Amino acid sequence: MTVIPTRYYESINQNYIDSDWTHTCRDFSKVREWASSRYNGELAVKPRHRNGTVWEDYYLPSEVV
Repeated sequence: MTVIPTRYYESINQNYIDSDWTHTCRDFSKVREWASSRYNGELAVKPRHRNGTVWEDYYLPSEVV
């Protein structure tokens, strides 16, 4: 997994891929653990209603847990 940086170019008025960077290898298992923890672990962010209260009846599909 590699982050792909972008750079804003005023001449074309948009971001464009800036591939002039050295690749850094990542431990994908650590990235996966973090993502899983954010989805259904201790770091999970529960959805909220527009008024800011937590959506109490939120549940995860059993095949994802």
